[in-house]
Amino acid sequence: KRYTELIHHLYNTQPLITKDIDIVLENMYDLYFLTIFRLCTGKENYENILLNQYNVEPSLSYQRFNDDSRRSRAPPNPPVAPPTTDAEICAPVPRNLSLIEPLFQFVSRGRDALRQIV
Repeated sequence: KRYTELIHHLYNTQPLITKDIDIVLENMYDLYFLTIFRLCTGKENYENILLNQYNVEPSLSYQRFNDDSRRSRAPPNPPVAPPTTDAEICAPVPRNLSLIEPLFQFVSRGRDALRQIV
């Protein structure tokens, strides 16, 4: 908060650098929102799923039983959900893909900017 107040004060008192201050503020808030998005998704693969940039089969994987496994007395393994199920549940349906285009562009710009920094 103190940093934002300082920038706001500079913005009001130093009109010659307002464009530079605008860029700093924009970058600061973009980085903040991108960080929140990344923290909420947890992994880059999950980000890609939410942004519809990663193709995943949205089906549970079931173990197939051959003749030998039918004869064994061990109980069959239950179905196992793929590790990306949480992200797949939150991913947009095809009819809503146009709604996430601005988010995709924002995250792409943020990723590019972060790659240049690191």
